[in-house]
Amino acid sequence: MERNSQPTGLVNLIIALLTAAVGTYISRQTAGITDEVVSAFLGLGFLVALFSYFQMRMEAREKLEKLELDELAKSARSTTLFEGTDAEAFPARRAREQFERWLVPAFCILMLVLQGLAVWWVWQQTINPPAAAVKTSLPMMAAFFGGLFFLQFITGRYA
Repeated sequence: MERNSQPTGLVNLIIALLTAAVGTYISRQTAGITDEVVSAFLGLGFLVALFSYFQMRMEAREKLEKLELDELAKSARSTTLFEGTDAEAFPARRAREQFERWLVPAFCILMLVLQGLAVWWVWQQTINPPAAAVKTSLPMMAAFFGGLFFLQFITGRYA
């Protein structure tokens, strides 16, 4: 029996969203540049988790489609009136191939642009720091980020 990876992907997606939200909240409370860098990359990590969740769903759909066609092939060999082509028989596979051909490279370029914008924004924050009251809560910040990363590690490792 094969494992269904969709619930695991959904749990990882929710954890990535919560981690990005809590990381952004912490970075706003402590007003530290390092915290904002971490929260920016946590947000980008959420986008990657969302994209991979859609990829997993497409692969699961393709697997179910293949099982259905294998079951139909066992029951009736050549009872069809017309011969179908391979592309017509597997629409989920064709959808996944198109997804991987067009959307994956476009998403990678989008991630490159977003990471470049994040680097530019952090660089601007470093050169011209905002005149905000910096709260010295380094232990709280370190404990929260440590806990969030430990949570992500455990779910990624053993899920």
